[in-house]
Order: sequence, then structure tokens, then C-alpha cells
Amino acid sequence: MIYSLFATCKKHGVNPHDWLLDLLRKMNDRAYKGKFSDLLPHRWKNNKGNPS
Repeated sequence: MIYSLFATCKKHGVNPHDWLLDLLRKMNDRAYKGKFSDLLPHRWKNNKGNPS
């Protein structure tokens, strides 16, 4: 599963290291409750991880 996420990063031109660090920082953030799909690599690139 992790390999698939990294492959998605590569496909969308996302730096996997930056994405993973941001993801780990925001996983417990209440602003993301129920919005974890916004943290997927292809969506993260478009909004830089900010909740919609």
C-alpha cells in the first residue's frame, strides 16, 4: 500500500518525503477529521494539504 502511495506521488510530481512529513503532522489535526482523502498525494498537490 505504501508503494502505491509513493507511485501516486511520482505520477503527480509530488515529493514523497514532503508529502509524508506533512501527512504525519496533520493526521491528528482536528481540521482533517473526515477529510483524509484531501491528504492523498494527488489532492495534496493541488491544495498543499490545506483542508477544504
